[in-house]
Amino acid sequence: MCIRDSISTSKSIYTPKKFTAGFAIGLTQMVYSVKHSPDFTEKYFPYYSYPFKPDSVRIVDINHKYYPGILIGFSGCLSLNKRNDLRLQPSIKFGDLILDYRIETQNPDNLKQATVRLYSQPLFLEFPVYLTHKQQISSKHKMSFTIGPKYSYNIISEHRKKEKTDNGTVLKLYPHELQLGVGVGAQFFKNHFRLGVELLYSHGFKNIFVKSHEIFPTEINEIYSRNISLVFTFD
Repeated sequence: MCIRDSISTSKSIYTPKKFTAGFAIGLTQMVYSVKHSPDFTEKYFPYYSYPFKPDSVRIVDINHKYYPGILIGFSGCLSLNKRNDLRLQPSIKFGDLILDYRIETQNPDNLKQATVRLYSQPLFLEFPVYLTHKQQISSKHKMSFTIGPKYSYNIISEHRKKEKTDNGTVLKLYPHELQLGVGVGAQFFKNHFRLGVELLYSHGFKNIFVKSHEIFPTEINEIYSRNISLVFTFD
């Protein structure tokens, strides 16, 4: 969140500033929308991995696991007028996406179940451009409303890596993505700095899933990113 005003250390009077800069840190939850084949629980596949002997297996269910990540970046703000700012907040963000497939054998006389893990550990460079509208609440508090596009680049892109590792099957994702972000927050003015707290939601529009020849990734049709972040800014 950006601010056009700063506070004088002697009298706590706001003095206008055209440009402010600071840093941002936050927690983020990368929630992905995964669309599977509609009949994936009815299909049987040849499978030859431990603990199974050569047999056919089917997917029983899929468990999505999401772990919170961390966002760290810089914040720069250009004041457009008394109520509106243009904010740039380049940042780095990381987290995990894990899909656990529970599978069972087709042979009822030798029924076994196991879990196959698909995972991705992306590391994003993000370049959002936000328009922020501010509403005065009191002399030291403001509400803010944010909207704008965000370009995201996955530095550790798996779309060219090998598909199998010791930890499981790699879930391959395209590195480039464009999202729309919206948010609401508050600004608190102190004598020496301004603290901003903002809840941001970003919505990806591009399918970032890379088709694979592995058995279980073939049952995924599309993956879209949905991110929720709680961001603290200091100017």
